Amino acid sequence: MQVTKINLRQKVKVEIYHDPDVDSPCQEEAQWRLYSFNIRHDSFASPRQFFRNGKPVLELRNKLRVGTAFILSCFEHGNCLWALSNESHDVPVGDWYWDGQDVAGVLTWECTTAELGARSLEDRRADATSFLETYTSWCNGETYGYNVHTEQGEFVDGCGQIRSASITPCRTCWST
Repeated sequence: MQVTKINLRQKVKVEIYHDPDVDSPCQEEAQWRLYSFNIRHDSFASPRQFFRNGKPVLELRNKLRVGTAFILSCFEHGNCLWALSNESHDVPVGDWYWDGQDVAGVLTWECTTAELGARSLEDRRADATSFLETYTSWCNGETYGYNVHTEQGEFVDGCGQIRSASITPCRTCWST
C-alpha cells in the first residue's frame, strides 16, 4: 500500500489488487482480434481459415500488405509471450526450439482503417506490438485494479480492468 497526497491537503491510501475478472483485450470495440492456431486457446481458429497450400488467402494477403493483419509467433513455457512473427524476442534459441511457434496465429484489425488511427505500416506494426503486450499480460494473469481511500477509510476513487505488468490505469479511471 502506498500513501500519497490528493489536492495537496489530504493523505490517502492506495490499494492495488489482482483483478481476475478482466475481459480479453479482443473484446473491446474497434480493436485488434487475435486468432490462435492452438486448439487449447480461447481464441482458436483453424489455420485453414487463413492459409491455403501454405500461402495466405487473398483477404489475409491484402491485410498483411497494408498492415491490418500480422502473422504471430508465440512462446509458451509457464507463461506465454505473443509477438509479431520474425520480430526479435528475449527467448533463448534452445528454449524456442521446444516451446516456441513461428506461425502461431494471426492478428487482424476487424474495423475500418479510419478507426485504427495509425496510418503508416510502421505505425500499425507499433500499434499491433503494443496490443500484443497487453494481450500477453492478460493471458498471463497480469490484471489489476486499485482503490483509493482517505485515512478515515472513505472511498475516493477506484478502477479495475487494468491489463498490464506495469500498472497503467484504463481511460475510464481518469474520467473526472
